[in-house]
Parts: sequence; C-alpha cells; structure tokens
Amino acid sequence: MASYSPVADGVTLNALSNLNLTSDYYLLISSQVRDHPEQYEWLARRPSDVMIVMDNSVIEDGKPAPMAEIVAAADLLRTPWVVLPDVLDNYQQTIWLTDAALQVLEPNFKTVGVLQGNSINEVLNCVVDMNKMSVDMIALPRCLTDNLNIKSRANLIPAITRLTKLPLLLLGFSDKPYDDVIACQHPVVRGIDSAQPIWMGRSGLKVPHVCPPTPLTTERRPVDFWEQVGVVTPLVVKNVQRIKQWISV
Repeated sequence: MASYSPVADGVTLNALSNLNLTSDYYLLISSQVRDHPEQYEWLARRPSDVMIVMDNSVIEDGKPAPMAEIVAAADLLRTPWVVLPDVLDNYQQTIWLTDAALQVLEPNFKTVGVLQGNSINEVLNCVVDMNKMSVDMIALPRCLTDNLNIKSRANLIPAITRLTKLPLLLLGFSDKPYDDVIACQHPVVRGIDSAQPIWMGRSGLKVPHVCPPTPLTTERRPVDFWEQVGVVTPLVVKNVQRIKQWISV
C-alpha cells in the first residue's frame, strides 16, 4: 500500500510526526535541507524502516539541483535515496541528465529516475532507458496528467509494469486527485507526496470528505509557503488526515 508524504518545512513535518500524521515515507526538498539543515536534524534519528527520498528540487527552483547538493542533503540525513535530475516534459534531456548523474554517483546510493515525455510512447521509452541504466525506483510526476496525450497516471501504470519490476513513486498530487488515489492502490506504488493539504489548510481551504475527480482548489500555493515555518492549524491537521484516509482505502 502506498504511503503519503506531506511536503513542508522540517518544523511542520516534525509537528505532524508528533501527531502521528506522517508515515514511513518522506519526500524532502534538497534545497530546503541545504538551506535549513537544523529543521531536519530530527529525521536523522528516524526508525530504520522509514524511507527518506531526497528530491532534486526541480519544482521548487525551476531546475534540478546539482547532484553534489542532492547527495550532501542525503548524507546529512543518512539516506541513500536520491531523485535524479529531470526536465519537465522533456524525455531526451531527462535521459541525458539521468545518465550523466549516474556516471558520477557513488554506488552506495539508491536512485529514483523521473519519467518525462510528451506522449505515452515517450514515457514508456523513458521506462526502458531507465531500466537499462539500472535505476532503483521510477517516479511518475504530476505533470504527466497535464499532458493531453497522457492524462492519467493510473492508466499508465499497467503499461509501465509490463516493462519493469521496479517500485514506483508518484510525485505530487495532480489536478485529478481521484486518478491519483486510484494509482496509489496499485501494489507497485510505494508512495505519493504533496504540500497541497498543508497550504490549503493554512489558507482556510478544506480537503473534501470524498475524493473528487476535479482539482481540490483553483487556488495556487502561496509564494511564502516555505516561510510559514511550523504553522500547523487545526484545518491543516484535518486536511492531512483526509488525504491519509483516501490513500489507505
């Protein structure tokens, strides 16, 4: 069963952990760990069965962080899992960057390759290429559902599993949350992450009781999201609880 990782600053994550609202999976933003390591020190003392995946920060920063920075953040929290560089919607550049990163990465790290492409065929070719490069896990980003040629991560997964036996991650909740939840029911999906229930709760927006097929909100994440350190309102708590209930169905 997939696990849900809230995405937020380390103080907020610690507060959610103390409320038993986190799981055995954390996706952390490498640039945030780099800039605020003191917020995440508590995670270095996590139980051994908790998996931390260090993201490449492409969504936060507009481009993937240098591999050395991702590795430094991973080393700080003693996790071997790192997300390799990718370029949104660009299969060829993603494969080139993935291959280049693997050439310099120490063999003790476990790697997550991110699927990109502008068609189903490109995405599946990306799977084949990443299999050949021996990544350890494959991630499906939310941007795939915005592509009119692809639309659904849930519908992609059966085709992907015919090409690889690797576990999968879903990166981010999309504007099709029902599709996300259906995708999470596939036994090969290890986890999904999202900051959305947190910033929605801080903004007074409720996650509905029943998972909808349409976007959770037309609002976008506040530009000062990362500056709202440790803000855990009652609605944030309810929203995170709701997402966890959806994923665990």
